[in-house]
Amino acid sequence: MLALTLGPTTRTTLTLFAGGSGDHNTVHLDVDIARRTGLDDVFGHGMLSMGPIWAGC
Repeated sequence: MLALTLGPTTRTTLTLFAGGSGDHNTVHLDVDIARRTGLDDVFGHGMLSMGPIWAGC
C-alpha cells in the first residue's frame, strides 16, 4: 500500500475546494464572517477533512 502524503491546507486549498464542491459557505472562506460568528478563523469543509481519511482506507 502506498502512503498518502498531504501538504498544508491553505486558504487557496479552501477556495479551490469550495469551487469544486459547490460549498461556498462564507465561514470557510472569509475570516471577517467567521469572526463575527464567534470563531477565531475560517475552518475547512467537513468533506475536505474526510477525503484523506477515506483515501487511506
